[in-house]
Amino acid sequence: MEEKEIIERVILENKIEKLNPVQQGALKMGILKRESLVVSSPTSSGKTLLAELAGLNVTLNKRKKMVYLCPLVALAREKYEDFKRKYQKYGIKVALSVGNYDSSDPWLEKFDWIVASNEKFDSLIRHEAPWIGEIGLIVADEIHLLDDPSRGPTLEILLTILKEILPKAQILAFSATIKNADEIGEWLGAKVLKSNFRPVPLYKGILFGGKIKLFDFKEYKLSQELGLEESIVENTLLMKKQLIFFLSSRRNAEALAERLSKLVFHFLEEKEIEKLREISKKIETTLEIPTEQCKKLAKCVEKGVAFYHSGILFGQRVLIEEAYKKGLIKVITSTTALCVHPDTLVYCQNGELKKIKDLKIGEKILTFNFKNFTFKFAKVLKKFARPLSKKEKLIEITTFSGKKIITTSTHPFLTLKGGQFKWISASQLSKKDYLVVAKEIPQPKSKTPNFLEILPSNARIAEKKLIKFVLNELIKKYKTKVNISRKFKINIKKLETYFNRGTSLPFKYFRSFIKDLDIKPEFLSRTIHISSWKQMDKIKISQNLNLLARLYGILLGDGNLLKVKSFNRGNTYLISLTSGDEKWLKQYQTLLRKFGLQTKIRSHLKFSGVKQISFKSKILGEILHEKLNFPLGRKAKIIKITPFFLSSNELLKEVIGGLIDTDGSIGKDKIEISSISKELIQQLQLALMRFGIYSHLEKRKKHLTRLVKSKNPSYRLSIFGKNAILFKRNFTLLHYKKREKLKLIKEKSNTYSKDIIPDSGTFIKKILKETKLSQWKFRKIVKLSPWHYLVKGQNLLRKTILNNFSKLPNSRTLCFLRKIANSPLAFEQIKRIKEVKKSIVYDLTTTENFWANGFVIHNSYGINLPNFRAVVRDVKRYYPGLGSVYLPVLEVEQMFGRSGRPQFDSWGEGILVAKTKEDVKELEDYYIKGELEEISSKISTESALRMHILSLISNRFCKSQNQLLDFLKKTFFGKKFKEILILREKIEEVIFALEDWGFIKTEEIKEDGEVIDKKLMTTRIGKRISQLYLDPASANLFIENLRDCQKANEFTLFCLLSKAEELKPSPSLSMKDAFLIEQEIFKNEEYFFFQIPDEFDEEYEEFLREAKLATIFSFWIEEKAEGEIMEKLKITPGELHSRIEILDWLLYSILEISKLIPFDEKIKKMLKKLRVRAYYGIKEELIPLVSLEGIGRIRARTLFDAGLKTISDLKKASVEKIAKVLKSKSLAEKIKEQIK
Repeated sequence: MEEKEIIERVILENKIEKLNPVQQGALKMGILKRESLVVSSPTSSGKTLLAELAGLNVTLNKRKKMVYLCPLVALAREKYEDFKRKYQKYGIKVALSVGNYDSSDPWLEKFDWIVASNEKFDSLIRHEAPWIGEIGLIVADEIHLLDDPSRGPTLEILLTILKEILPKAQILAFSATIKNADEIGEWLGAKVLKSNFRPVPLYKGILFGGKIKLFDFKEYKLSQELGLEESIVENTLLMKKQLIFFLSSRRNAEALAERLSKLVFHFLEEKEIEKLREISKKIETTLEIPTEQCKKLAKCVEKGVAFYHSGILFGQRVLIEEAYKKGLIKVITSTTALCVHPDTLVYCQNGELKKIKDLKIGEKILTFNFKNFTFKFAKVLKKFARPLSKKEKLIEITTFSGKKIITTSTHPFLTLKGGQFKWISASQLSKKDYLVVAKEIPQPKSKTPNFLEILPSNARIAEKKLIKFVLNELIKKYKTKVNISRKFKINIKKLETYFNRGTSLPFKYFRSFIKDLDIKPEFLSRTIHISSWKQMDKIKISQNLNLLARLYGILLGDGNLLKVKSFNRGNTYLISLTSGDEKWLKQYQTLLRKFGLQTKIRSHLKFSGVKQISFKSKILGEILHEKLNFPLGRKAKIIKITPFFLSSNELLKEVIGGLIDTDGSIGKDKIEISSISKELIQQLQLALMRFGIYSHLEKRKKHLTRLVKSKNPSYRLSIFGKNAILFKRNFTLLHYKKREKLKLIKEKSNTYSKDIIPDSGTFIKKILKETKLSQWKFRKIVKLSPWHYLVKGQNLLRKTILNNFSKLPNSRTLCFLRKIANSPLAFEQIKRIKEVKKSIVYDLTTTENFWANGFVIHNSYGINLPNFRAVVRDVKRYYPGLGSVYLPVLEVEQMFGRSGRPQFDSWGEGILVAKTKEDVKELEDYYIKGELEEISSKISTESALRMHILSLISNRFCKSQNQLLDFLKKTFFGKKFKEILILREKIEEVIFALEDWGFIKTEEIKEDGEVIDKKLMTTRIGKRISQLYLDPASANLFIENLRDCQKANEFTLFCLLSKAEELKPSPSLSMKDAFLIEQEIFKNEEYFFFQIPDEFDEEYEEFLREAKLATIFSFWIEEKAEGEIMEKLKITPGELHSRIEILDWLLYSILEISKLIPFDEKIKKMLKKLRVRAYYGIKEELIPLVSLEGIGRIRARTLFDAGLKTISDLKKASVEKIAKVLKSKSLAEKIKEQIK
């Protein structure tokens, strides 16, 4: 197709008269000559049209594919719909690929244009999608997000890979206006097109003192009779325009929407009011029985306003977006709220229970559909993370079954009240409330794993018949051994030995052979003999993995795995099981024989009357440890079920059966399992829901037994009543005693096994009203007295509704009640609500509310709509360690970017709100006149490089030094270090440091006696440090100085902590400060456990700065007032509290490290106390008092000074006495309630 015709088609489909200056510039620079371009221009400048031009050219003229990469799934969907609508008529096949990271999506081969998220396309490359070689055009939208810490690295890595595997492909990279577009162009090998053109001009301004000043344009005088936001809205609506407010919290967004709706309603026309009523009804009835929030949103929408945040449903979001685009909704108040703890577990489609922090965009997780009351798997569209602000709190909710979840105090929970579902924020919940949880969850939707997946790479196939069969098939295909040798790059002499001698065949060759021959694993022998080198170690592996799953469960419960040295086998594994029941050990012996293992039962060396089976097996050990993540040594606290066995219900049954065989107990009416691994017990509770089994989790006190010396608390999972019967039906046990006991188990109802529907009285009251039945008639039909529910407040059982309510006349409430009774939902009463320590929080965007820790959770969603006016009221964001800092200029530009719609507006407006005169000047300098930040790689700093490399090794992304070097030098980061030698030195320095610190292990890779590379592996402590988000340098500082520390005090510990990178930069130092600090150092000199620099050393001044920070911390825990600390050491309260937050995290990290690295017990005890003291700012004597809810440093000191020094004193004291001291009777009663 001629260039002219391509241009005419694109102009026609975009309904424009001619190309704009940006598009004309791209034509001149050769976009239709397959020149690669970086286009840096404002939002709405027509960059997407350039992709359409190049896409038509590459598809119609070169018969190649276009791949369009988007950072967000929502943006990918928008582009897909747009492309499909415009170009499908010309024979262009458009596909959307944004999910399922475990597939190469072979169906995409049939499509011409593929719109994909960055993460999805990265996974397609890793799965070696065969059609990738057919790509002729790569479009990277919003490449300025290279600067985004969460999204940038993936985009950078992806583009680096694509440049390598598709060197001839044309690349188009689009960005907002950025400062260093030339650098990105150089990295991508592309020409750079820069432009400030916008089809609709954008004017930026500041609101202060009742006026909006738009720079270089005009000024608006706002009404003095209205509030700030109302006056902006009035001014906008008088111009017949729309606007979006960006606010800091969900509560503010809802409150402002309600307030503004009273004003906006008066600006609506009759036709608009009618249409908004229809939309309002749809929003209210998105759920069968609307929540209070649904009603609130519907009322706002009816009056032309909408709030838009994480709490609203996906269907409601769609309705709001459509109504706003049509001009019906005039004002949107928006925010994004993130609210879930990073360790919250979600259920993935492959069966894995994954922490929310480890999820990837595009993965499918379990969600709940309120329309049909079913669970289903849906894609993660977005994932967010942020630190908590200073005023935010984290709340831990615990139900009576032991389920726990940690959220922000504003996070809404789903409850059943007043005969309908209601979302209630965590801070407003009480112990009387029932929360909606999952009763039963669906089976995973993933392929059943095969035995080849768990064989170690160094294993060998020792099945002669099988080897002969495979080799014969190869000869049939390739005719000669020489051809086979060349195809698979195997030495011909080695290949001859496999053919002639029948020696064992390395698994790596076997796997390659059967893949090439397209032999499915299920067509191989049912049982295959596997051996190590020279067949020193040999086992049988069955294709049916149930035996292995049972063995894994047994060893997980009572077994032990050690890596040992053997005289004639090198490194091998010692696998052992201990029991006082010899008959059980014989059963275990029989199981081992099925693996071809001959073992003996021996007496335990330490304990009389105790027997054990121990044997060595390198192959089985490697399968357990390397493939199935079975921990070595003392494992009890860290065990959990590997994801491999979670992918199949059949395999999961065997693992759980093995755990009950060893660590479980069977009573007359209940089944129990105990472990000191909290993660395992929580995992079991959630996994049992796949079988419809409900269980109860509780923490037990520390205990000692003859065999178990652990002083850690244990956790018990109990299965009662009908759930115990369900367990009996679903599971079989191997242990002879427990198997017989399980057969005899009987159903016995108890508090935990009752399956009730809360607020039953309200339901019955509504049913009586709707059906017009008398209580007597109702009782006669259902055989139940309504008095028990209406007056006494009893709750109906689920089975009662299903069995007894079927003959009642139909009504809306009865239908809803039946729907609940037939649903996979259950209701659990809250047992405990408490505030917990702060952390980073996460939230996800999916199409529905998602399942997490057994609860139904709200998801989050950000807004991205074109508008006339965007108002950013809060231009600062709080970060721990930094305090409140201005939003990046680029981020605010993005908020303003979609202001000014070509079809409706002659210009667009972006407005910042100033609170003082000083703010006006600052906002003008920073946002209006200030330059955009440069886009930079987020892996280039020394600290980030240390953390990033450790993470890459920990996750086994880069397994050797050469892989790391090759990977980094081709990235945008590599452009900062153009000399390969410098880059190599940087990597080697980091690797050397990480190895020297004990965080990774390296192993030389030699060829002909010469070292050619280094294998990289993480250690257990290295992996933990990576998980803690701790700079490895800080972690090493703590370990080196505390490992052998015997004597320290609070001040010297604070001096050590102040050296950490996380607390840099150190505070400034004045002459007056230096005198005071040196006094503190001299006073504590005998407690220093590390070298103090000499006063003439260069490091001495920095040491004094660190000691100043230590002094600030010391004053804080000595209960000095903030004003006094500020006066003496010149630090603001905001900076003080931000430093204390970091200090708390560092102390927590040290305590976590101490679980793996032995520290002196006295030091550990001191650190634990110090963490509490630093968190509250108290002396040691107040620690017991601050454990009470509602008691902080001031109230604790007040109680202590009044003689109420301990919990015991408070127990003895009357409510009146405590109330007199605290001047609050309600608080006194609350304290008494806590210490009963």
